[in-house]
Amino acid sequence: MKVTEENTIKIREEFVEVQNGMRIQKIVMSNSKSSADSRKKKHIVYFPGLTYTFEKEPDEDKSEWNWAAEAGMDVHLINFPGSGKSKGHSLNGQNRVNAGIAVISDLLKQGIHPDNSTVWKLCWRTNSCRGL
Repeated sequence: MKVTEENTIKIREEFVEVQNGMRIQKIVMSNSKSSADSRKKKHIVYFPGLTYTFEKEPDEDKSEWNWAAEAGMDVHLINFPGSGKSKGHSLNGQNRVNAGIAVISDLLKQGIHPDNSTVWKLCWRTNSCRGL
């Protein structure tokens, strides 16, 4: 896990392993000044769609989510299989669904309650996020 800080925003890179060999990259933004237990914080999980990749370095695209991190939420930016440092293929819609399920299951294993999580997805004109 790599960590960088931009003002009060801490950015770290995590990976979720999926049974079929896929590896899902998460870029997690959080408030570096917050000492709240991660299990009690609010979380936003964002799936940007197939044509977009998040990088760990601070950039304009992640800054759209600064408001949430500054408010004390953790923002999980997900790269589907085949994008960023994620491993696997996204051409199969079921792989995208499996990736989404793996990410949410990983949060549950960390003790993050579903009431504290919101899933956002950008899937215009595709079926890639059906089932999430």
